[in-house]
Amino acid sequence: MGVFSTTVLLFSFGIMCALAQLHDIPNRYDFSLNLEFEQPGAATFKFFYTYDMDNQMLKMAVKVLSLGWVGIGFSRNQFMPDTDVAIGWVDDSGRGYLQDRYAYTRGLPRLDQKQNYTLINATEQDGYTVIEMERPLETCDSEDDFTLTVGDTIYLLYAYNSMDPTSENDIPQHQYRQSMIINLFGKIVEPPVPSNPEYLDILADNVAIPNSDTTYWCITQRLPQNIIDETHYITAFEPILDTDTSDHIHHMLVYKCANLTNSSAANNSDRCRDVHDEALECRNNLLIAGWAVGASKFSFPENVAYPIGGARKDTYLLIEIHYDNPNRESGNIDSSGVRFTLTTTPREFNAGVSGVGADVNANLFVPPDTDPFTVFGYCPAGCTNRFFPASGITIFANFLHSHTVGSALILRQVRNGVELPPIDQNLYYDFNYQLANHITPRVVRPGDDLIVECLYNSSGRSVGTFGGESTIEEMCFSFIYYYPEVPITYCVSYPNTDQFEGWVQKYAPEAVDQFRTIDMLGDARDIWENVQWTNQANRDLESVNINGIHEITCGSVTNGGGFENFYVRNLRPPRITLPYQQPDVCAASNTGGDEDGGAAQLAYSIVAITCLVMLAMFF
Repeated sequence: MGVFSTTVLLFSFGIMCALAQLHDIPNRYDFSLNLEFEQPGAATFKFFYTYDMDNQMLKMAVKVLSLGWVGIGFSRNQFMPDTDVAIGWVDDSGRGYLQDRYAYTRGLPRLDQKQNYTLINATEQDGYTVIEMERPLETCDSEDDFTLTVGDTIYLLYAYNSMDPTSENDIPQHQYRQSMIINLFGKIVEPPVPSNPEYLDILADNVAIPNSDTTYWCITQRLPQNIIDETHYITAFEPILDTDTSDHIHHMLVYKCANLTNSSAANNSDRCRDVHDEALECRNNLLIAGWAVGASKFSFPENVAYPIGGARKDTYLLIEIHYDNPNRESGNIDSSGVRFTLTTTPREFNAGVSGVGADVNANLFVPPDTDPFTVFGYCPAGCTNRFFPASGITIFANFLHSHTVGSALILRQVRNGVELPPIDQNLYYDFNYQLANHITPRVVRPGDDLIVECLYNSSGRSVGTFGGESTIEEMCFSFIYYYPEVPITYCVSYPNTDQFEGWVQKYAPEAVDQFRTIDMLGDARDIWENVQWTNQANRDLESVNINGIHEITCGSVTNGGGFENFYVRNLRPPRITLPYQQPDVCAASNTGGDEDGGAAQLAYSIVAITCLVMLAMFF
C-alpha cells in the first residue's frame, strides 16, 4: 500500500473514531437534558450525566452547536455569583482544555487553585463542541467548589461563546447564558415500557378555575371495565398539563376509592368540600400518585408496580387538583390531569404509597420573620408495629412537600434509640420544584420511628403562618413509595394544644384565659399577632413542638375496603440515645485534583485511546 493511500486510510480512520465518540455520547450516560436559552439565536445545548454513588463521582458531557468555549456551573441560586464553574474548549490544533473556576462576582470566574474537574475528552466535529468531564461530589474545597449533595435542589447554569479563548487566562464573556432548577440525583434509568402497555387518563373536564387564591377540586372517575375485571399494574405516571392553565396547577393527588357506589360517585366534579361525602372520603384512602409543580414523569423500578382493579374490587378513582390563583383571575378553563401506564403482567413486588409527617391543622405554626424555624411530624413505633410486616417495608422513592416558606425537609429514621442516616433530605427545598425522588432503597422495620423534620424561613412575613391547605399556609409531609404494599394510608402527628400554655404564660400572659378556651392554636390568632417575637420566644416555641407531647393518627384501609383510624394519644417523641452524625469525608482524606495553579488538563477518552492503539497496531 502506498504512503498516500495509507495516509488517507489513517485520516479516514481518525475521522471515524471522532465521529464514533460524538454520536455515542447518549449511550455513555444515563441521563440527558436539552437546555434552552431565552435569548434568540442560541444554539442547541445538550447536557449528559451519570452519577456513580459507589465512587461518589459525577460524570458529565456538554454538546453545543458552536466551536468556541462552553461552560457548566452549579449554584444555590440562578445568578453568576457563588457558582462553581467548569469551562472547556478545543483549540485550533485539536487540543482540549478544561478549567475549574469559581464565580465570586459577575465577572470572569476566578481560576481555582485546586483543579477538581478532570477532562475526559474534548472534541470538535460537524460544528459541535463536546467536552466530557468528571468531578467528585465532594471535592473538600469549600472555598472554591460546590458540594453536590444527594437530594438537594440546585441550579444548573450553562453558557457558551462561539469564540475560543485567546489564552488560558483570556476568556471572552459568554454570548448566551441561562439557568435551570434541577435535582441531579433523584432519577433512575428509565425502565423499558411494558409490552402491550395500556394507558389511563384521569382529567379535569373543562373546569372553570374559581377566582379564589386557593381551590381544592375533586373529580371522581369510574375505572374502565377491563381494569375492574382484571388486575392491572401501574408502571409509571405523568402529568398532563393544560398549556393555558399550567401556571395554576400546584399539585395533583390520585386516590383509589373504597366503597364508592355509582350513585355517590355520579357528577362529582366540584370543590372538594362540596362533593358527595363518600367521594370526599376517598382522600382518606390509598394514594396512587402524587405530582407537584416542577415534576415530570415518575416510573416504578422494573421489579415494582402498583396494583389496581381485579380482585381488589377497585371501581373508582378520585383526583384532587390544587388550583393556585393568587391574583384571583377569572375565565381560566382547565383540562389537566394524570396519565397512567399499565400492564396486566405482575411484577415481583406490589407498591404502596403513604403520607407521613405533620397533621394539616392550625397547631402547625411558624412565627413571623424567622429563619430557621423547625417543625417535626412523627410516625411512631406504635404505628409501624401495627401495620408493617415482620420483614419491614422497603422505601424506594420519596416525595417531600411543604409550601412557600418551607426551606428544608428531612425524612429521618430511628431504630431502638439509634438514629440511622436520613432516608431522604432536601436541604435547599424550592416550592416551585417538587418531585418524587428515587432513593437508595431503605428498609423500615416494625418498631422503627419515622420523623419528618421541616425547616421554614418566614423572613419578611409580618404575621405567623399556620398549617393549612392554602399555599400561603404550611405543610410538612413526606410521601413514601415502598414495597410490599400495606394498608396504611397516612401516619401523622400534631403537638398537643394544652402544653403550649406554659409558653403563653411566659410570652403572652394577658392571653392565658383566652388560650384555655381554644382547641387549636389557630382558633385565637390575635394571641400570636400580639406577641413580641424574639429569638428566645421562637426557640422556646420550637422546643414545645419538637420535644412536647404529640397526638398521632395512623389511617388504614380495612380488609372489607372500609377506612379506620388508629390513634396514639399523648405520645412523647422517640428518645434518641445516639443521634446520627454525618461522616466528615474531608477529614479522612484530602481529595482533589492538580494544585498547579490551574494549568489546563488534557486527557483522552477510552474510545480515543482505543483508536490510537489500533493505529499503532496498523503500523
